[in-house]
Amino acid sequence: MSAWLAAAWLLGAGAPEPRDVPVVFAVDPSFRSRPSWRDEVERALGEAERLFGPFGLRFSLAAVVTWAPEGGSVEHLLDALRLQTAARPPGIVAGITGRTAGPGVRGLASYRDARLVVAAPARARWRGVWIHELAHVFGAVHLEGERGLAAATDPGEGIDDLTGRLLALHRRRRFAPHLFPLPEEALAPAAALYGEALARSPVEARLLLAQIALERGAPGEALSACDEILGRVPGDVEALNVRGIALRRLGRLDEALEAYEEVLRRRPGQVQARFNLAIALDRLGRRDAAVEAYRRAVAQDPLHAPALSNLARLQARRGDTVAAEEAARRALAIAPDFVEARLNLVLALLAAGRPALAEPEARRAVTEEPTLAEAHEALGAALLALGRADEATASFASAVALAPSEARLWHHLGRARVAGGHTAPAVAAFEEAVRRAPRDAAMASGLADLYLATGRKADAREAYRRLVALRPEDGAAHNNLAVLLFRDGDVAGARRHAEAARERGVAVHPEFLAELAAAEEGAERP
Repeated sequence: MSAWLAAAWLLGAGAPEPRDVPVVFAVDPSFRSRPSWRDEVERALGEAERLFGPFGLRFSLAAVVTWAPEGGSVEHLLDALRLQTAARPPGIVAGITGRTAGPGVRGLASYRDARLVVAAPARARWRGVWIHELAHVFGAVHLEGERGLAAATDPGEGIDDLTGRLLALHRRRRFAPHLFPLPEEALAPAAALYGEALARSPVEARLLLAQIALERGAPGEALSACDEILGRVPGDVEALNVRGIALRRLGRLDEALEAYEEVLRRRPGQVQARFNLAIALDRLGRRDAAVEAYRRAVAQDPLHAPALSNLARLQARRGDTVAAEEAARRALAIAPDFVEARLNLVLALLAAGRPALAEPEARRAVTEEPTLAEAHEALGAALLALGRADEATASFASAVALAPSEARLWHHLGRARVAGGHTAPAVAAFEEAVRRAPRDAAMASGLADLYLATGRKADAREAYRRLVALRPEDGAAHNNLAVLLFRDGDVAGARRHAEAARERGVAVHPEFLAELAAAEEGAERP
């Protein structure tokens, strides 16, 4: 950006408050062997601050570490850098190697991971490529026709207006491993800027638009964008990965699996693709395969907090509560503000029968995310397990108020009201749950049992009819329906469901069977 353009931009928007961003330089032995390598690193930071300072960005050297580059391409170098520097604190990690990854100095950046790699053979100038890749970490994209920092080849120092606005928007970008770089309020402005960039950056801008569409809950839009990219660049790994996420969110799980598997064939070190693969396997009900995929993702990247969190949830549901608690606590040690991991810790503690430990964790989740229905739900579950039904009712009511369309929350509210002795409002909650999820057998069962317990026999009979249609293997439901039908005079129906109950291992009461046999015998007499 020229001096007059920078001045005009700052006068129009106001000088942004400076933000200090820590940078870890990971240098390989071949780069360290250069006599002036440390001076080169310090000059690289100084040049970055000079160029990005007008946009509110300052950089400090957090550490210099050694890494061992693997693979012959910049893509493989970047994967190796990510895995070897997973334990670094939030900020940017820049891998500098003296290895060759193609002609000249080559670089590549990961926008989401805030990592970049520069392959600079001996005596090659590399600081210009470092600046260029650093701009990508802060949202810049290649723009056809530009000759400055945004140029796809031989980038210079000039910063065009569009790139400047992208850098300024990303001044407060996030570096947490479980969060999208931009917060929710910045998504619409970012989409507008990348939309403006599309004509000159048809692949990179479109890929970022696809990721933003996912964050804004528009998987169909993301899928269309990825298909457009893959039409231009077949096999693009990043587009395949985002496409898989979009397909998964659209319910096209088998296609999502194919996308992730293609990514892993091309780049086995892509931990995020393995993580996404595990999610799809879980959604398909392939829980053992999902657990194994999460474990492999964690083995590749021990500090992948989302993989640890999801692994904790699956392990808790499988009854492996010790491993579940360990995984959830590891996720929280990496990302203390990761509420989903805290909720999975609550799930693990409840599954282990330790509600007294689960309650404070759930309360902390509510404090951290008071508008998150799942946090209130977790607190309600802990309170209910502790026998504090009225407090649990209040928590579940808060959850329902935040997410009234979630049938399971109405079901939990009904359970808490039953435990507190409030049967009439409990019935209303169960009815709402069934209305919102008419094909859910567990919710149908809860309503049928409550109808029966409160003496609403006609309603109970119809509820059990719906339940055995949904869950024919439910012997208890067949048994209860048999008794209700018998009391209504439907002897044949009672016999049919009594036999169905016995076939499913339910011990039907002998006195009822005797009454049923007597009624059948009486009906056969002339």
